[in-house]
Amino acid sequence: SIAVLVGALALPHPEARAAGAEALGRFGLEAASAEATLLGLAGDSDALVRAAAFDALHRTGDAPGAVAPAAIAALDDDVADVRAGALRTLGARGVRAEGLANRVRALAHDPAAAVRAACAGALKGVGATAAETTTLATLEMLLVDADLGVVVSAVDALAAYGAQAAPAVPWLAIAAAIRAIGG
Repeated sequence: SIAVLVGALALPHPEARAAGAEALGRFGLEAASAEATLLGLAGDSDALVRAAAFDALHRTGDAPGAVAPAAIAALDDDVADVRAGALRTLGARGVRAEGLANRVRALAHDPAAAVRAACAGALKGVGATAAETTTLATLEMLLVDADLGVVVSAVDALAAYGAQAAPAVPWLAIAAAIRAIGG
């Protein structure tokens, strides 16, 4: 039950706390009552726990609420999985903040593929519009990323923009051609 899993979040072992957070995330919105506890874990000293907390937070709620400041701060975390989870949380919860879209676009250059993929998915959620040339340029760059997961995330992001993303269609063809020749 959700109550038992919330109890696991207080266990002394980081692996147990992370497992509890991951399990809560699978409950989705049904586990919204655990948000405050999960938010506390977003500042845990263990990176595995922080990453699991953000992974759960992006599934257990749909409003920015108190999650926004913690997720924005986590964009600077030293651990890629934490940054990626924070991006997914910001995008899923539709967090809007001054300069946030620019910070998300900057993470398209992150060395970690998971962060770049999460960046593509978060752009629309944080209010970056396809009318902004920097947004389309970011997604076009991600379309030719060496990591297929990043490319798929960029394609999904462009699809979410619909007709607004029409200027990026040539980049879709380039990405497909690169993949076809084994790049």
